[in-house]
Amino acid sequence: MNKLKKMLVLQDAINCKINDNWIELNRPWFRAIWLEAAEAVNDHCDWKWWKHGTDNREQIVLEVVDIAHFIWAQLIQDCSGMPSDEKIAHFYQTMDSVLAEEIAHPLIESFEKLACATLVSKSAELEAFATVMSAVGISFDELYRSYVGKNILNGFRQDHGYKEGTYKKIWGGREDNEHLTELLLELDSSKSSFPEDLYKALSVRYSK
Repeated sequence: MNKLKKMLVLQDAINCKINDNWIELNRPWFRAIWLEAAEAVNDHCDWKWWKHGTDNREQIVLEVVDIAHFIWAQLIQDCSGMPSDEKIAHFYQTMDSVLAEEIAHPLIESFEKLACATLVSKSAELEAFATVMSAVGISFDELYRSYVGKNILNGFRQDHGYKEGTYKKIWGGREDNEHLTELLLELDSSKSSFPEDLYKALSVRYSK
């Protein structure tokens, strides 16, 4: 539950960096959810029977992490602000109950169910999202680590001139995503200070 709360706090923070009153704007985050689900299937799943292909798990995981950003944003917006600890505990239990099931969920159909449920409700469909996680084989801990990495890098970019066009994406001959991947392997994601530690580590590399 604590990791879910931390992700929600981080999502609110990155959204506030872009627009302080982002909740009042009532953006259609749900639309990004089903579109990302469609993108995951179309671009990275082996569904095109007319040609040979394979599922690209690495890219699928990245899509799931992107979906998580929109799921959390929609969830906060659905609650008209940061949900209470009691609600977060309920949300976590909803997801954990799905992840704890020993059921082999079909990959493509799970993305389709998430897209369908989201289109109908226009809200954050946590059970359907957890089913996608289960189908992909991504644990809550793996989601947390990858989500924090992407979230902190996005915030770091904003803080260093991304919007103004002055941000340097190449550091020491390598893209920032490569540095992030290394740091995620080096740092302990179980520490409560993981997001702050990651931001500091990015700052050290960026300044060199």
